[in-house]
Amino acid sequence: MGRLLSVALIAVAVMAVAVAAFALGAFPVIHDHFSAVIHDRFSDTFTETDFCESGLTVMHTVRGVRNITEDGFKATGRFRDVITNPDNRKSVIVSGAGQFTDTTISGDPEHVHTHLFTSKGLPSKVQTAHGSVLCRDAGLIAFGVVFDGDAFTSSEVTNKGPHSEAHSDFTLFCDTVVPALV
Repeated sequence: MGRLLSVALIAVAVMAVAVAAFALGAFPVIHDHFSAVIHDRFSDTFTETDFCESGLTVMHTVRGVRNITEDGFKATGRFRDVITNPDNRKSVIVSGAGQFTDTTISGDPEHVHTHLFTSKGLPSKVQTAHGSVLCRDAGLIAFGVVFDGDAFTSSEVTNKGPHSEAHSDFTLFCDTVVPALV
């Protein structure tokens, strides 16, 4: 349950950063008569040390597209991350596509309130550079998370699809990717 809490808190932090960046004008905004939409293409290359707490240093090459609306929070998009071990050149490809929403379904954000974080689509697929699929999550997964102000209180998960990462308490990714890179 500790990793579930971490994932929920990370999701909240990502939403807060996205909303703050939007408010500060960090993203291009296109207005229509329904809502503002952020359209963003992204790419980055960076090094990660101690990948999955394994001691392994890896290179990430990430690219994708995302569309974010200001109505509550709704993001759609796709990404691809090629993770490479620079010592032996082995790599895995992590990709995904779908929709993520954050909706406050009850309460007052200053007091007790409930968020519903929902992911639909293909949150992640991990495969070798030659195409063999190592693991994948697909379908709908939703986290109902209760906060008292900023403090986490409880959560409930709805899982409709194969979400092996959630079933593994969010350990499957590292358990699968690290051996594939060594």
